[in-house]
Amino acid sequence: MAIRYVFFDEEGIVTYREFIQNEVRYSREIVAEVEQLYFWGDNQKKLFDEKFSALPAQTFTTGSPRLEFWQHHAQSVYRQKAEEIRNRYKD
Repeated sequence: MAIRYVFFDEEGIVTYREFIQNEVRYSREIVAEVEQLYFWGDNQKKLFDEKFSALPAQTFTTGSPRLEFWQHHAQSVYRQKAEEIRNRYKD
């Protein structure tokens, strides 16, 4: 059975061009072994694709599953407190 590597870059650090260009976050050796990479946003994906376009890894923009989860969860957790603050201080 072959080993398959799939990565989701949760840190978002590749937003900075120098991290990609200087291979701080990813190296050619590692990326050459990866089948798929998933990024938070299009900017991250674009920077990565510009640097490693010659390598076979497929890249996808997916958003942040953690952010999506906590954003919706936090709304329900803090709904009552937020309403109290709005009532007290208005807009």
